[in-house]
Amino acid sequence: MIDKLVYDFFNKNFNLYFLSFLTHLRIPIKSIAIPHYYGKLTSILKDGNMKEIKHMFLILIILWCSVQTLAYLSSLIQSKLKPKLMGHIRIEIIKKIINSLKNNYFDLEIGRFLAKIINSPYTIRYGLESIAKFFTDSIFLVISTFIYLLYQNYYIALIYLICIGLVGCITMFYYVKCELLVIEAEKSYDDTHEIIEDTFSNLISIYSSNKINNEIKKLDKENKKTEEKEYQMEYLNSKF
Repeated sequence: MIDKLVYDFFNKNFNLYFLSFLTHLRIPIKSIAIPHYYGKLTSILKDGNMKEIKHMFLILIILWCSVQTLAYLSSLIQSKLKPKLMGHIRIEIIKKIINSLKNNYFDLEIGRFLAKIINSPYTIRYGLESIAKFFTDSIFLVISTFIYLLYQNYYIALIYLICIGLVGCITMFYYVKCELLVIEAEKSYDDTHEIIEDTFSNLISIYSSNKINNEIKKLDKENKKTEEKEYQMEYLNSKF
């Protein structure tokens, strides 16, 4: 379901995503072009050739302005895309729930469903941002760096490519290790939300039956499970 929601949104906003992708050209400009010309400038300063110095300064100013302009355009595009994405996911989840219950109604686990409706847009947005940032930044940086190194020295470029391949393998290993843990953590969050919602919905019964301590123990037990899942995720992150 989630992949279809994202795919539909991407298709509807393809032009904005394409422009956002192009703004990542600032990555090779900032990481490669500016240091390259700055290095040339420091060499020219020693010679005292004013004409060349002015020329290099002009190039650096143009490159710096390009980076700032592309960064501003990226922020502008994202400021439009992010709210639209979260709104799209939120309303589509609600529509999906309503339509699915039309011919097969049952009592909802309100806490679980509310947690999904509230948290899902932010979780998906954060996940997509992380993936997009990793791949777009990496693609531009890796390709531009490889081309630059290939122009400088073939063997260094080859070693660089091998190192990038190793990093890719480690990344895939990390993904496989994390996937199951993230699913378990999400289930734990949902269970905790459901128990909290159930507790607050039945406070009068809890007070009248004098089961406050029992309810707190139940909440504390579920909370410790969630803490354990969070610890496992943080520990895995620290290893990589």
